[in-house]
Amino acid sequence: TAPTITVSAATSGSIIRYTTSGLEPTEVDPVVASGGTVNVGLSATLKAKAFLSGWTASDTVSASYVLNLAAAASPRRKSSPSISFGAPDSFVSRR
Repeated sequence: TAPTITVSAATSGSIIRYTTSGLEPTEVDPVVASGGTVNVGLSATLKAKAFLSGWTASDTVSASYVLNLAAAASPRRKSSPSISFGAPDSFVSRR
C-alpha cells in the first residue's frame, strides 16, 4: 500500500495546503488539518505551505516519496513504516 504522510504546522489556526504533483501549493489547493494525513500514492513530491490570515505564507516544505514495491510485497514485512512530514517552528512567519 502507498504511504500515508502526517503533516503538521506549529502555528495554531494556520491552514495547510498541499500538492502531490510537485507544484507550489496555493490558496486554492487541497487542505489538510495539522496532524492530518495525505496519501502520496506510489511516488510523489509532497509540497505543503501554511497560510494564516494577516500573516505571510510559510516557506514551502517539500519531500519526495517512492514506494519500494519489492519491500512492500515481502511476506516478512509485518507493518508499514511510520513516516512524518514536519517543519520547524518557524513554518509560518508573521508579516
